Amino acid sequence: MSAHSTESGWTTRIGLEVHVRLATRSKLLCSCPNRFETEPNLHICPVCTGQPGSLPALGKGAVLLALRAATRLDFEVNPKSRFDRKHYFYPDLPKGYQVTQEAHPLGRNGSLSIETPGRRVEVPLRRIHIEEDAGRSVHTETCTQVDCNRAGTPLVEIVTDPVLESAEEVAAFLRRLREELRFAGVTDGDMDKGSLRADVNVSVHRVEGGQDRGGVRVEIKNLNSIRYATDAVAFEITRQVEAYESRPAGAAFPGGAETRRFVPQTATKPAHTVLLRRKEGALDYRFLEDPDLAPLLLSQTEIEAVRAELPDGPLALRDRWRLTFDLSLYDTEVLTQTPERAAYFLAVLARLGSPDASLAKATANWITNDLLAIEGGLGIVPPAKVAELVTMLAKDQISHKGARTLLAALVRAISLGQGQDLGQLSDELGLLQSKAPADLDAWVAEAIAARPDAVEAWHAGREQAVDALVGAAMAASQGKASPGHLRDVLTAALRDHGPED
Repeated sequence: MSAHSTESGWTTRIGLEVHVRLATRSKLLCSCPNRFETEPNLHICPVCTGQPGSLPALGKGAVLLALRAATRLDFEVNPKSRFDRKHYFYPDLPKGYQVTQEAHPLGRNGSLSIETPGRRVEVPLRRIHIEEDAGRSVHTETCTQVDCNRAGTPLVEIVTDPVLESAEEVAAFLRRLREELRFAGVTDGDMDKGSLRADVNVSVHRVEGGQDRGGVRVEIKNLNSIRYATDAVAFEITRQVEAYESRPAGAAFPGGAETRRFVPQTATKPAHTVLLRRKEGALDYRFLEDPDLAPLLLSQTEIEAVRAELPDGPLALRDRWRLTFDLSLYDTEVLTQTPERAAYFLAVLARLGSPDASLAKATANWITNDLLAIEGGLGIVPPAKVAELVTMLAKDQISHKGARTLLAALVRAISLGQGQDLGQLSDELGLLQSKAPADLDAWVAEAIAARPDAVEAWHAGREQAVDALVGAAMAASQGKASPGHLRDVLTAALRDHGPED
């Protein structure tokens, strides 16, 4: 909750309506490709543009992904759901209505837990339903153009109870929801491409004299980034509190129930919301059962089959990896930010055979610290090469500094289509560490001769002096010595030769 609302005694209630684009090949009610980032009006047909006489056909892929979303979020799935028409006018809504599920949705009573530094919340999910998206209006200085590529693409809408209390909790909810649906294979979750959009309902409250002062709900539409959602909620809380506190006694809340639009921060103006329209009620939409679509019937066997096929979610993976491999919370959170990262980590582990905790930690470190620092690194370097690099490090065949040099050389070789044999690349770059007794003895002798002060300090009981000798020996080897073996040989040499030597 914002500092303003806390200090002035106001509390906040926030509910979300989240629209999630399903990752199907085709649209919801026709066979047009579910692709809209192409030439305008390229993927359209009589059905998705609402031509007279055209008849819809519900896509099985959309139903399966919607059911997967419902089961992932613990909804009670209705064996029989129904499609309705929601009537309203937008230039980019060619039918004049939107196919949705108003009266009988796919599921009810789901839940999703979130955690912020302030508190842990089990967020009740009121309903999930299937619907189709509208088209897109492109505004220019002279006109508004309509692109219907997006019209008819399949969505699920997820509606929460108004239990969130701050912009931070809204952000946490959207992150958790996106994670779960990505890992379930429901959506790509790219908010900047419109795959996940949120409508946020905000109201502020203060109890005075046993009565709730406040409570007018304001909706902010089409927030397509977590940052925008956070900024919009923070602004709206402050705006509503100030409006209540500045109105004359007994006067109505200025504006009443509204639908507003978010305007991001610019160089000259902070982020804010502006009025779109006064709130519509259900009667304004003239809902009626779609006469062209039969009810959606699902057997319990079909529902449980989808539930059984769900892959592990991010929280389950984090708990397992922390328990099995003793990974840090930070590493597990980074590795599970997307399904692709988690799959990459598992692919490296599979190529390591039955890795112990040290190998798993090394793998996590290379992914989170090095590969993610390379643009497109996970798509460039095959998991087998990372497994080979980790193995070379574990066997002291190469140093950590040398491994980073080798990784850079590997990325360069891949981009140029050159040889990618790590042993050959290491040899060409002089990165392989030597364990040969003769080499180690020579480098140790050189270090002892170069640092008699450290030798004397070690014999005087200051065991940390050996670090200076290891450094001198590594310098003598030009980084080619295996540090672990070098330390063992050096310690043995110091014990064999007393101070008088």
